[in-house]
Amino acid sequence: MLESLFIRVLNMSLTACVVIVAVLLVRILLRKAPRIFSYALWAVVLFRLLCPVSFSADFSLLGAAKSVEVDRGRMEYIPDNIAVMPEPAVNLPFPAMGEAVNAVLPQGKEEASVNPMGIAVAVGAGIWLIGMLVVGGYGIVTLILLKRKLKSAVRQEENIYITPNMITPFVLGIFCPRIYLPSMLREEEKEYILLHERIHIRRGDHVIRVAAYLALCLHWFNPLVWAAFLISGRDMEMSCDEAVIRKLGYGVKKEYSTSLLTLATGRKGISGVPLAFGEGNTGSRIKNVLHYKKPAVRAMLAAIALCAAAAAVLSANPSTQKEEDAVTAPEGTEEYRTDYGAFKEEPQEVPASRTDTYEVSVRSVSRSARAIDRYVRPDNMEIGEEGEPLFFAEDCAFTVNYEMAGVGYEEVSFDVFADLIAACAPDLNKPCMLTFRDGLVVKADLESAYVNYGISFREVSGNYEYEEFVETGMEETIKDGYTLVRTEELDLSDRTGLETAEVYIRRNADDWVNGGYVLFRNAEGNLIWTESAFTARAGWQNIYFGERDGTNYILKAHIEDREEYGEYAYEVFRLDGEGGADQIAGSAFEWGGAYEYDDALFQEWASGMEYYLENSYLVLSTQDGAIRTEKISEAGRYRYETLKR
Repeated sequence: MLESLFIRVLNMSLTACVVIVAVLLVRILLRKAPRIFSYALWAVVLFRLLCPVSFSADFSLLGAAKSVEVDRGRMEYIPDNIAVMPEPAVNLPFPAMGEAVNAVLPQGKEEASVNPMGIAVAVGAGIWLIGMLVVGGYGIVTLILLKRKLKSAVRQEENIYITPNMITPFVLGIFCPRIYLPSMLREEEKEYILLHERIHIRRGDHVIRVAAYLALCLHWFNPLVWAAFLISGRDMEMSCDEAVIRKLGYGVKKEYSTSLLTLATGRKGISGVPLAFGEGNTGSRIKNVLHYKKPAVRAMLAAIALCAAAAAVLSANPSTQKEEDAVTAPEGTEEYRTDYGAFKEEPQEVPASRTDTYEVSVRSVSRSARAIDRYVRPDNMEIGEEGEPLFFAEDCAFTVNYEMAGVGYEEVSFDVFADLIAACAPDLNKPCMLTFRDGLVVKADLESAYVNYGISFREVSGNYEYEEFVETGMEETIKDGYTLVRTEELDLSDRTGLETAEVYIRRNADDWVNGGYVLFRNAEGNLIWTESAFTARAGWQNIYFGERDGTNYILKAHIEDREEYGEYAYEVFRLDGEGGADQIAGSAFEWGGAYEYDDALFQEWASGMEYYLENSYLVLSTQDGAIRTEKISEAGRYRYETLKR
């Protein structure tokens, strides 16, 4: 979470760099205009520093960086998954700078257990957090010290306080701002000073300055942000001075300048306190006041137009729909740009009425090309050729299964679908059911929203041995070579009434594969389902019978722990009486390797299996190579506390 937040702040800071440079250039054009226009432009910088998203438009100045992508309204110079990319790369606003950075980025190594780039991002995130706490802590400490000095302040009227411990006027507070005046202030100076501070409050400068300091805390590592903080403060004060002159008349410029000089002589401001700002930069302010003249109407209109245009082009992100990236059914051969280079797409001729569905293991999705660019191709797939991207149709429907132990698909946007794919390790298979029409994907179903954490729906494995039993007479073989240890009658079907379950086991010292079978028969005695478990590791299985709210069920659990990786899985079902199963629940949890372990999610997963284990008893188990048939509960054996990583 910290690393992801750090990368987002870096992207916001890079965007702000472009905007700050642009504002500084526009300020040169506005040097003869009232400072309120320069001050207003800094709002765009503050917006970029604090808000990670913005609207998109073709007129965006940031569109000059053609290689930069827009992800859900965010400028993405640095990919969110750069820490796990085998070949990490960034797209900085200035291409030459981006190439230089990419040349020194640590590359992933297959033999390494940890991606070097991941270590670099983690270290950077830690340093950023420490710096943010230092800058923020400095503001809080100075504020506390200032408040101690103000204990002796006396309220004069409304929100005006007189204090003998301060030697410069200032505003303090956010929701109920107060104006503090030094006790030595002369009466003739109060009118100017009070009007100046009230204009600050009326314009909301006391809130804006706190927001600016918050931005400084987040982006403390960016020297351009420090410059923006200082220069915007000067523009704020000068624009406020000009507002006082306009209010009182241009004839008071000399007296007002004298009051500024008097307050500044031998005195220090309080600019280090973010929640209180006083009067600084006296020399430049006096010079600005003395040279300030009533602006011409044409000059005002030109300044307004320039500021409005600058604010628009700097606030907008580049348009997310580029002509070269548009996804349509092309005619002939057309080149498409994607995140991984250029592909040649020659859509296969498929009748409009025909649809084909395949289970495809997706590796990555290209947002710019709106296509699956890396995937494991199934053997039976007849769409396209090996290595070619799979393009989504414009009206493609995207769904995601958000259930851990069942099927509960919800329709999502392309961005959400792409985010879930990107959140996983690059080489991790993300099972998706893809439906094609005319060579394009018209429906994409991600089989689990939790695939990054190794959690997926587990369908009942099926009645695979049943036909073999019927065709080969396996029933008689079992009766001759195995021992019948238990027979039970249960209502495991909604259609056939009571079923009989027969449990057979074999323990033969000369055979390395021992184990047992559970045979299920209907009321007429016909075999309708079989389950097996063996002592060889691949055959380990736990079979239980259970009952919840008057409903009997079969529960199968497979627990495989190989220290560095493994899988836990369970299936809950009833029989349909016709050789099939009516599934109630089922889920698998794989861990190790590329899977990310999330303890809270695993606890939720484990609680699902515990729910069915609590009212179940053992029928047959070969877990850990030991055959067990005792009728006991194992609710305490396979639970979160004993299985967690």
